[in-house]
Amino acid sequence: MKGVISLTTTIQVEGMTCENCERAVKFALLKVSGVSRVDIQLDSGEVTIEHESQVDETNLYQIIEDQGFDVKS
Repeated sequence: MKGVISLTTTIQVEGMTCENCERAVKFALLKVSGVSRVDIQLDSGEVTIEHESQVDETNLYQIIEDQGFDVKS
């Protein structure tokens, strides 16, 4: 789509310990309009999100916290 800027945001998350944790966060983030990809590394706690520029990053943090995990600042 013309004029859409794609960004990658990496968020450090604490508390994810298993594939169910990973799945819950990934599916919640993929429901956000403008999010195209979510990669999660359980061992490091990194959540990498590819999204369009209009996506509010604060909303992404809140979605992760709503799933029961802590976002490290």
